Amino acid sequence: MTRIAVIGNSHLACLREAWAGGAIRREGRATDFLGLHGDGLLDTVIEGGTLRAASDATAAQLVRLNGTDRLRLDGVGAVVVAGCMMAPATAARIWRDMRWWGLPSLHAAGDLADLEAAFVPRAAAAAALRAHLEASLALRLARRLVAAGVRVLVASQPRPCETVLDRPRPLALSARAAVMAGDGAHLSAFHEGVARAACAAAGALYVPQPEATRIRGMLTARPFTEGALRLAPRPGQRQPPEDAIHANARYGALMLGAIWAAVEGRQAA
Repeated sequence: MTRIAVIGNSHLACLREAWAGGAIRREGRATDFLGLHGDGLLDTVIEGGTLRAASDATAAQLVRLNGTDRLRLDGVGAVVVAGCMMAPATAARIWRDMRWWGLPSLHAAGDLADLEAAFVPRAAAAAALRAHLEASLALRLARRLVAAGVRVLVASQPRPCETVLDRPRPLALSARAAVMAGDGAHLSAFHEGVARAACAAAGALYVPQPEATRIRGMLTARPFTEGALRLAPRPGQRQPPEDAIHANARYGALMLGAIWAAVEGRQAA
């Protein structure tokens, strides 16, 4: 029996729902989940082979959302940090302020001196993105877990939903603009390369968003976001209709498949 533990923020919900639905369960697999909103998982400690809340307030929140305030790590095959701002949309925010050679949109640009964004070497843009990712909740948790001797995987946060092309959302404006400028595919590859290197430097393995769920490079296809659940005490609570950054159980099943493939050393689930 191989047991993995998945920890994360609101993006944990789609994975937990997919597992509960039995979509990728197999004999010999076990999966535990522990989720908390925001940066709450930083208020934890690892002692005696267990990750537990470091304060009464965080313990209460963990129990409310998970039914427990701790996660046993001894005997676990891997801990997966899911979401937690390991987000491809971060590359779009870098793009908002910078441009570099290789971006398709530059072919249609006139005088580069007229660009509103700064024109920089690609390496400078990559360094800026890496700094953001290294400061993310995902890699802060990953470094702590690696230091405790745990095998760690970091699963990508979903890209914004393609619905942002029709209905702009504040959290996805840069991703929308990049896609509309024709830079979506370039930015996607740009993020994946930097994310993989940043995770490796932290001692973790990066698990990208499954290709089958993506559209136009920087977005998640609509079928993988419709009906997305919230990380909430009561099961079945949906994200509000205006949400455009969370994925559903269909997405969760594919991501869990990719996670288990990585854990078991295979290319496909």
